[in-house]
Amino acid sequence: MAIVDMTGQRYGRLTAIRPTVKGNNGMRWLFNCDCGNQTETPGYNVRVGATVSCGCKKAEARPAEDRFWEKVTGGDVTQCWAWNGANKDGYGNFNLGGGAWTQAHRFAYEHLVGAIPPGLYLDHLCRNHACVNPWHLDPVTPRVNVLRGQSPTIVASLAGRCVHGHLHTEVGLYVSPDGRRFCRGCIAARRARRAAA
Repeated sequence: MAIVDMTGQRYGRLTAIRPTVKGNNGMRWLFNCDCGNQTETPGYNVRVGATVSCGCKKAEARPAEDRFWEKVTGGDVTQCWAWNGANKDGYGNFNLGGGAWTQAHRFAYEHLVGAIPPGLYLDHLCRNHACVNPWHLDPVTPRVNVLRGQSPTIVASLAGRCVHGHLHTEVGLYVSPDGRRFCRGCIAARRARRAAA
């Protein structure tokens, strides 16, 4: 395969000077960067835009807070502030830089309200997990966070029933030594199924 002559050509902040050696990734080239440094890198990486500087461009990255607010719509403290960036399971994710990520609502809370107390979770009072409005977030214990949730188990428990419909007042609850709660009606039904098998 012929060597692509890049001499004198400009790619991003880099200007090709001369080829150096042929490596595993094709021909390596020596480049002058606009910042004054020289760097050696595979020519292909530069031609396709994977490398655009000697590394100085990363050092000039914009502050995380500036990048964060570009991904938020809303502004009225009574309304949800929508996160328009990356998300996982409905919760916004924000790249802090350097490979570090955080949940978007935590970043907003810590920058506008303050540190989240150790051991506490942020509960979305608005029930909108993509909301980053810190006035919609309440630092609570993990237990309170779960009890405020809307999972079928919690909804049934708050209605005084187990997930299978047994009323807690009629059949009662068994509380194990470690504090877990079990429906006595479900325990009896499970024992009956096992005895019949």
